[in-house]
Amino acid sequence: MSHLKSTALIMLLSAGVLAGCSRSVPTAEQTPGRPLTLEQYNSSLPKDVFPDSRSRTPLARREDLDDERKKAYDERVSPDSTSLAGLSGPGGIRLHASSNLSETQVDRRTQELARLVVAREMDQVFEWGMHEPVALKEGLEPSIIDIIRHDKPLTGVPPMDAAIIQLGREFFQRHRVSPETFAEALKHLGRRNLIDLCDLMGGYATTAILLNMVDVHLPYNRPPLLPMPGKPAGPEVPAKQLTLPQYGKTLPPDVFPDSRSRIPLIRREDLDEEGKRGYDERVSPKTTSLAGLQGPGGLGLHGSRDLAKTEVDRRLQELARLVVAREFDQVFEWGMHEPVALKEGLEPAIIDVIRNRKPLDGVSAKEAAIIQLGREVLRTNRVSPETFTAALKHLGRKNLIDLARLMGNYTRSAILLHTMDVHLPYNLEPRLPVS
Repeated sequence: MSHLKSTALIMLLSAGVLAGCSRSVPTAEQTPGRPLTLEQYNSSLPKDVFPDSRSRTPLARREDLDDERKKAYDERVSPDSTSLAGLSGPGGIRLHASSNLSETQVDRRTQELARLVVAREMDQVFEWGMHEPVALKEGLEPSIIDIIRHDKPLTGVPPMDAAIIQLGREFFQRHRVSPETFAEALKHLGRRNLIDLCDLMGGYATTAILLNMVDVHLPYNRPPLLPMPGKPAGPEVPAKQLTLPQYGKTLPPDVFPDSRSRIPLIRREDLDEEGKRGYDERVSPKTTSLAGLQGPGGLGLHGSRDLAKTEVDRRLQELARLVVAREFDQVFEWGMHEPVALKEGLEPAIIDVIRNRKPLDGVSAKEAAIIQLGREVLRTNRVSPETFTAALKHLGRKNLIDLARLMGNYTRSAILLHTMDVHLPYNLEPRLPVS
């Protein structure tokens, strides 16, 4: 992973609750001697954080919302609500955004810029290789693409583009978004588009997590366009000189040649009717999918159609959520969900292993495989064959795909809530140490 440049320019609709960030100066979340009064807590918040919402976005007002979002508002403030954070969490923040990301006002050029930022930060060669041509088609300048590709300083980059690139670099490299970067992004995008952009980047991160986990490779005749750490961009053997049989021999032993990943191509006869429709769309000559069955859409056919109906039990979902919270320094997410994890039966000893990044000695095999999977994919942007094999053994293919998507959902909210710098309620102690 590249490192954030000190000279750099200053600087969307899914489930999960994540936030908080590390700071060099103690705040209400890090200051010993609590409890604070609400007034003391509010006065300790950063200047760009609204006391009502404990974030950089004020609470949504019901009278400002359309009918669809009024319904979502009412669900979050209802006494029967299952939301842990109400209007102060990601669901409440998204009330300021587009009701559906397909209706976003963020233009396609900017979307592709954000996609390349995520691909760069997550070392996702496949996603970059598929989308650099799309970005060029949408008008993203080659010079800006080169700056993202090689993590160059942002000198000369248009201010809005620079703010988006910087936001992505800060989140993935520092696990925080500075007030200056937030202010710059808000200035150029506005609140609605900024929240939409965070969710778009979160969606791309979800894809990257899945692709990195199953080690998807580019087609044999597509040269890599993204340099990996210690490797130059471009194929070691020119693509035109590499035949398909030769390419197959270069793949790792655990990668299937038909899918170019650790998961074989799905068979149409193994799918239900809804899955068959998804399959047919991806193999149709009219498909808009860039990767067909070999990309994230094809991989998703192995998993649950609806993640709300996943067979991954709630205890393991909460374990995975805490792993993501730990790896992204998510004080808010951890604080809200440690009690939930305990309620779902996750043992305090395992929680302590995750919290303090301890060795996995003594952790049962299934839980250890999930923790190690999350640590590897979120720290190194790759998963070793041994870790993948262990996770597949204990979860099975369907649940492993679902778990990758769940971790992606938690990362999606992490991007939003780090950007908005959401703080714990004043009467909750931080339970996660951050550097």
